[in-house]
Amino acid sequence: MELTLLIPWISLPGLGVVSASIPHVERIPTLRELTKLYADLMPIIQQSCTADRPMTELKTLTELLALFSEASRRAQERIGIVNQLVMHIEELSYMEYDFLYDKNKRLLSIGYNADEKRVDASYYDLLASEARLCNFVAIAQGQLPQESWFALGRSLTTAGGNPVLFSWSGSMFEYLMPLLVMPNFKNTLLDQTYL
Repeated sequence: MELTLLIPWISLPGLGVVSASIPHVERIPTLRELTKLYADLMPIIQQSCTADRPMTELKTLTELLALFSEASRRAQERIGIVNQLVMHIEELSYMEYDFLYDKNKRLLSIGYNADEKRVDASYYDLLASEARLCNFVAIAQGQLPQESWFALGRSLTTAGGNPVLFSWSGSMFEYLMPLLVMPNFKNTLLDQTYL
């Protein structure tokens, strides 16, 4: 569906006969290339429409030009939609952390009690937990100082004779969920924990 929407000439009968004289017809262009396709190829197609060309090829070239125009319009619409989504995602990605951040402890509170209008007394304080995602993102956005990463607890225990970082409950979620979106670096405490 997506392919026929943005590259409608792909199933045009007679395309193979005229494609040799039209550049870019046999490859899949990017959205940006599609927006300029009609303007770029219109002069080439018009030059190809000579009187000695068979009528079936002229018909194919005329249809091709109309399809390029439609594809360019659709690509411009799609880029507009993508740009709107990017702006919306940027709005959603911003979160205020400062009201949860304790500058003395250099840790984030586990929450805010709206009824009592106060920050909860407990803190996200262990590196081997999903809470490190929040610290990582907030540091990357410049909303928390790097020191908050180093304030996360690194208490160790052993499992199978190997050092392992403590998590709150030892669940797979706490240990493994951050790995879905965060990098893992060899020879670190976190890496040793995952071995």
